[in-house]
Amino acid sequence: MPRTFAIDTRWIESKVAAAGTRTYIEELTKALLALDHENRYHLWGSPINVTASNAHNFNFQGNYRRAWQLIWKTIGWPPVDVVHRGADLWHFTNYVAPPTRKPFALTMHDLSFVTHPEFTEKKNLEYLKKFVPDSLQRASHVIAVSDSTRRAVMEEFNVPANKITTTHQAAKPIYGQTVPKEELSRIKEKYGIDQDYVLAVGTLEPRKNLKNLLLAFAAMRRNTTQQLVITGGQGWLFDETEELLRKLGLGSRAILTGYVPDRELPALYQGASVFVFPSFYEGFGLPILEAMMSGTPVITSNTSSMPEVGGTAALYFDPADTKGLRLAIERVLADEALRERLAETGREQAAKFSWEQTARKTLGTYHKALGESNVRVVGTPSDSDHTSVQ
Repeated sequence: MPRTFAIDTRWIESKVAAAGTRTYIEELTKALLALDHENRYHLWGSPINVTASNAHNFNFQGNYRRAWQLIWKTIGWPPVDVVHRGADLWHFTNYVAPPTRKPFALTMHDLSFVTHPEFTEKKNLEYLKKFVPDSLQRASHVIAVSDSTRRAVMEEFNVPANKITTTHQAAKPIYGQTVPKEELSRIKEKYGIDQDYVLAVGTLEPRKNLKNLLLAFAAMRRNTTQQLVITGGQGWLFDETEELLRKLGLGSRAILTGYVPDRELPALYQGASVFVFPSFYEGFGLPILEAMMSGTPVITSNTSSMPEVGGTAALYFDPADTKGLRLAIERVLADEALRERLAETGREQAAKFSWEQTARKTLGTYHKALGESNVRVVGTPSDSDHTSVQ
């Protein structure tokens, strides 16, 4: 019998949610609709551009939404089913679930607010500490975006292993499409890039460890003509990054592009000599796969989920070791054979992940949350074809 699944899309246009969360919601929804033509999907929150006949947007924005969210935060009642009816199961996609009488799946992107509270803004930290434990306890099933996050949730909140499933993310196919030279030149000119460059992508906030990246680059600038290009929107404590940049006197050698539209990112990845992802902690680390699919060598941290995502196709370093980061960048820039090997194995690693696979496993969690664990997931050819990335 067809079911109705309500997916919480409130975070797509939220200034609070991370860019990776927005990508997760959009790409998962598209993949579910491409895979599953039997069940109905209610997209509740911010509209998504979809054409599937079994999907409908239900707007929940503006002052009306803010008023309801305030009520849920303060008194935890009435259930969200009063606001939106007809769902057999909810999928709350960003840590916290409103009150509901229905079964629901809950996505956990990371546990940085527990493991690294110093990297979380105080207001957000208090919110997550207050509401996440209750949401996890009430959830019918929990979705983790990596095995690293799954283990952390199980350990910190005593979530049973049979109640939590890992569903990895994936890079969009656009990153594997070769960008024309003319377009690459246009993008580089737009952002003032006139030399070969080292690229970093991520919100400009303390957890992304841009301070150590800037220090490492400043230490090597006399030995290279490379520029450092950092792409991402301004996040928490961005002023500290700007101040450090001024003190280091890097001038045009370091470029902060600000937010870059998705359509321009493939060019920036493909044009880079090396991609550096120095984050202290990540629930998944999607830019690693975006760079790998683009054929760009990847250097990243050896913590949390990053080795899980990068596999043997990346060069790793301790994010607290500025010298180690500098040496890793210098090594890749100086070794053409290493760059070629990392590019080749990176493409192979990125190909192991797909949104179709994510959708299949997510649909399986929906049935588990409904107590229908023996239901065959739509679109799964056979058990032997349903593999998971390790």
